[in-house]
Amino acid sequence: MKTFSEEMFGGLGMEYLYYPQGSLVSLGFETFYVKKRDYNLRLGFQQYENNLTRININAREPNLDLMFKFSYGEYLAGDEGFTFEALRQFKNGVEFGIFVSITDVTAEQFGEGSFDKGIKLKIPFDFFKKSSKSLGRFEWHPLTKDPASLLKKSVDLHERIGSFRIY
Repeated sequence: MKTFSEEMFGGLGMEYLYYPQGSLVSLGFETFYVKKRDYNLRLGFQQYENNLTRININAREPNLDLMFKFSYGEYLAGDEGFTFEALRQFKNGVEFGIFVSITDVTAEQFGEGSFDKGIKLKIPFDFFKKSSKSLGRFEWHPLTKDPASLLKKSVDLHERIGSFRIY
């Protein structure tokens, strides 16, 4: 079982990752049952619920510290499609990446809502205490909309396992 830190959804789920030692490629599968939270963000839920299932492929290019992720499946709003991410990790721990998602939502349903794109930035904040591993994360979407919305998980399994790898 897995928890997630999505502000507007609550639920249960699981994630499986096949990532052999020494491999630069991993395969993953995740499935979640979610319900939309009440707007007061307490213990109540609204009528909307969904079962999300996604397949993930991650590849690492160790010479340039590049990571590529391709995922396909269902998003929070019930639309289906794929998301592609590319990110670079620098020697100081900073990560910068881009992402694009394309879904089956038509222009008639949601205007230009069949896609999403943006940038990601992760900065380690261990200036004050050398043993600290805390990170600041920032994700920017030029448009905020329902199509192509991914579940925000509290732990990225691939990232957690990858942090113990030596390439």
